[in-house]
Amino acid sequence: MKDKGNLNQPALPVIDAMNLAQLRLMHGNDFGTSGYGIINVPEVTKSNSLVLLTWQNNCQNEGMNPNELLTEGIGLLKECYADFNSFKHLFGRYDAEWAIHLGNNLLQMKALAKKAGLLWEPWAAENLNFIGKRNRPNFMNLARRTDCHKYSFLGVDRLNILCSATVDFKDDTDDLIGAFMTKHNIVFDPTKEFDLDEFKVQIDTALNMERLLKNGVDLDIEKVKKLTQSGKKFEKSFISKMKDIKESGGDINVFADNVAISGGQDAIEDEGEKRLQDFSTLSNRLIATIDYIVKENSDEIEKIDAETFLRLQKKLEILQKLGNFNQTVEKAA
Repeated sequence: MKDKGNLNQPALPVIDAMNLAQLRLMHGNDFGTSGYGIINVPEVTKSNSLVLLTWQNNCQNEGMNPNELLTEGIGLLKECYADFNSFKHLFGRYDAEWAIHLGNNLLQMKALAKKAGLLWEPWAAENLNFIGKRNRPNFMNLARRTDCHKYSFLGVDRLNILCSATVDFKDDTDDLIGAFMTKHNIVFDPTKEFDLDEFKVQIDTALNMERLLKNGVDLDIEKVKKLTQSGKKFEKSFISKMKDIKESGGDINVFADNVAISGGQDAIEDEGEKRLQDFSTLSNRLIATIDYIVKENSDEIEKIDAETFLRLQKKLEILQKLGNFNQTVEKAA
């Protein structure tokens, strides 16, 4: 895709009555670190404010029936929570749209810097330091990837992940994100009502599925979804663990179910792995200690507690039988 933004995008809203002269007087030219926009943004009007105020006043009235107030409160809280969810997604959309808007302007400035014979990164670092070093390329990438613009309601972070996941997506179209969704059977129709939270889960599940497939781990999509819903992060260590389980003949489906049931925690597996690592480390230290005593300090042998030694010997014999180590050593020889 070409290194340019969407020049026809609609103008974004600005804060009412912003006084730029006052802004510069208070914060200089470093607008990025000022709190001007935060403290001057108009308050969001809450729905049913009068009804809620009446209900809250009634709650302080000893003569009111508490059961009736609880029932009424549940209904009011449902409406408030619905508004909360709506605004949460709306803010995510505004966040992304502002990022795209800034990215388009940054792309224009990068083109101007090139015409002026200036190196972009050093120039931007000196003159645009009010925008974070990481934000600049992220904003520019979002502006450049016009296929992500219609999904602005997903928010900046998720859009960045989607763009990164599809940058090498092989498809004969400029709509790489659309092709990605088609591959994972994710349907998006802006003309129909749909569950946005569920849509985001589908996106995250598809992204996690891609991470697994790239590492040679083929897990059932429903299990990936359950892990995603549990909040499990598909980080390198977790994917490597699943890969190790698969390669050693274990059942990754059972492992995935256990992690999902435990709310995304695989602490039991971590503890088991840690104990095995401890065994290897302590065994090597014990071998070195025995070599030291036998070769250089045989007179120290009498100081070893006989009971502890016999207990250790019995435990090692049990472990030897369970592990069938004799046959393993003979085959290796």
